[in-house]
Amino acid sequence: MEISRLRIHVLVDNLVVNPGKILGEWGLALLLELVYEDGSVRYVLYDTGQSGTCLLNNVEQMRLPLEKVTHIVLSHGHYDHTGGLVKVLEKLNSVGVRPHVIAHPSIFEKKLAVRKGEIRYIGIPFKREEIEARSWLVLTRDPVSVVPGVLFSGEVLRYGYPEYTPDMYVAHPDGRLVRDSMSDDAALIVQTKRGLVIVTGCGHSGILNIVEHARALTKTQKIFAIVGGLHQEREPPENIEKLCEELAKRGVELVVPLHCTGLRATSIMLNKLKERILLAGAGSSITILS
Repeated sequence: MEISRLRIHVLVDNLVVNPGKILGEWGLALLLELVYEDGSVRYVLYDTGQSGTCLLNNVEQMRLPLEKVTHIVLSHGHYDHTGGLVKVLEKLNSVGVRPHVIAHPSIFEKKLAVRKGEIRYIGIPFKREEIEARSWLVLTRDPVSVVPGVLFSGEVLRYGYPEYTPDMYVAHPDGRLVRDSMSDDAALIVQTKRGLVIVTGCGHSGILNIVEHARALTKTQKIFAIVGGLHQEREPPENIEKLCEELAKRGVELVVPLHCTGLRATSIMLNKLKERILLAGAGSSITILS
């Protein structure tokens, strides 16, 4: 089935578009609304924010049908993308919905941030059993179809472009503290008649690596849009400008920078890519395909 319409609703983001009843927090959650040529509609939730409180409040304020979500995809195992999962599952279970939850197996590693000599836990704030009790948990390193036209990227292959894993470590059971390569960082790839739409959580594996991975998986060269966190907040301006040049070179027509992209980087991207940049935040509903 071909996708005829695609809207992406920003349920959680650091920034709030219309302050008031819409809440914001450090994190990300996106609801994909997919309409197919036969008129059927599917809803896929990508990440759940940090608390669950913002997501549930904003779904209600935006009058979106959370109960129609059949699949939840987790971009990676950090708290600000997974922390709301249990509350969301409890809400869905209360109306008789037991969704599939799709993620990379490494999301359950003990993830740490080491900054200025201090160690802080930044992983999933609950146990695997809590998810399995409320959903159908699917852990895979390989790409898998989520719903028609939407592909879970699986483990993103590296093509030599910059990755964004600063100060990130994993505590292994044997006591070693090792660098976290963020192998669990996964994107959603939506195949549309205008080209691929890539949805990222933080883009730790590097957005250009993700782009090339998506192209290779789908055998489609055209990237129409990129939506999500791009992890540019601590990148020097020259690196951000180079990224803009690379995206333009690949013919990307729309970029919606969210979450960890950062305000400074977003400003640079807006200056470089101009009308290709769409500013959004919690409470935004973005029509990608109509």
